[in-house]
Amino acid sequence: MHVINSPDVPSAHAIREQLRAGTEIHVNGHVTHHHHKDFSVELLSGPHIVLHVNFRFEHDHIVAMNTCTNGSWGPEIRHHNPLKHHDKFHLKIHVHDGYYHITVNGEHLADFPHRIPYQSVQAIGLKGAVHVDELSFTGFDFGVDWNSQHDFGHTGYGAYGTETYVAPLKHLVNMYIIENPHIPSAHPIEESLKAGTEIEVKGGVHDEFAIELLSGDNIVLHMNFRFEENHELVLNSFLNQAWGTEVRHLHPLRRHNPFCVRIYVHEGYFNITVNNDLLVEFDHRFPVMAVQAIGIKGSVHVETITFKGFEFKTEWKQRNNLVNGAVSYAYDSVPNAPSLVQIEGTQHY
Repeated sequence: MHVINSPDVPSAHAIREQLRAGTEIHVNGHVTHHHHKDFSVELLSGPHIVLHVNFRFEHDHIVAMNTCTNGSWGPEIRHHNPLKHHDKFHLKIHVHDGYYHITVNGEHLADFPHRIPYQSVQAIGLKGAVHVDELSFTGFDFGVDWNSQHDFGHTGYGAYGTETYVAPLKHLVNMYIIENPHIPSAHPIEESLKAGTEIEVKGGVHDEFAIELLSGDNIVLHMNFRFEENHELVLNSFLNQAWGTEVRHLHPLRRHNPFCVRIYVHEGYFNITVNNDLLVEFDHRFPVMAVQAIGIKGSVHVETITFKGFEFKTEWKQRNNLVNGAVSYAYDSVPNAPSLVQIEGTQHY
């Protein structure tokens, strides 16, 4: 948990790791408004307000929720405001894959569907007639120092909530998506894996298939979904021309069904979810920063491969277009592991 005690209002505070399903933001405070004053809690992403929660105390006494993209507001959704003058409150925003689940003092207020990818959120803003006792974050990995200075990749939110505030114009790209990749294929990972990075694979099952993280002739992580009697996921590593010890788990996938597999990188292990449920944690057997590519093979259709949590300081699309032909058709051409080839001074499959 990360806690900020008695933050100033107005103010904006960096969210140092990517939001994901299961993460929560808690705001504890009390209403300090005078006649017809309101207050807002907002999730911010560059120039965008990803989630605007506005407690109003006028005649209709509502909570207005909305999204603002490049200065343009979307359709407003209104709910009854349960707070009154000088009330204490605990606002909780719980992230789900398709929506934010929002409660006030333990009571359900609203489910607000995502209009902008929640993974893009960079900060939380507080403004208006409110005193905040505590702002806290739970469900994150906390693999970085949340108290250190943060580079947003733009001018930041220093004047947030004041008359002089100007929304930042530049926002770092924080995900890269490959659509409808050829199977089998391998795709370069242009930056080192580290705690907080994530790879998501979505598609449809035909029969047995594998997802692998690759480094030279090594398979750092081998995930083989099998559809025999036990429907097992077999996990392993192929290092220095030898397979390690298999780890087996039952998996929920069935032939001809859609799937979503996520690989979250933690300091000592991979956290693997299937269709949003935690399936297994697999200990690192090889330095994750050495991973160069992701490979997918077998009887499967893949709609998207999404990379999240990286810095994206290089142009992933340009590099992937350059190497993808050689990468895709070299992968799975040799038993056990693909050969390493040299492309423009960088090693890829």
